[in-house]
Amino acid sequence: MVDALSLSHSEALLVRLAMDFWNGGGCTLFDEVLSTLDPRSLIRFVRALCHLKELRYGVMHALIDDENGGFCL
Repeated sequence: MVDALSLSHSEALLVRLAMDFWNGGGCTLFDEVLSTLDPRSLIRFVRALCHLKELRYGVMHALIDDENGGFCL
């Protein structure tokens, strides 16, 4: 496990963002993201959001059973 004290401010912010997304809550402000992350990290963050959206879309469509009009679990 990573010691929280050894994380940089940017790394700690990314961990908080991940937890906020995972839990569906949190209070991380987008302004903090913009003011904290360097351009390279911000690009990675945006790419991760895009991948998350693609994953969600793919999973939902994989679960839908179009032939029977419902979910296939």
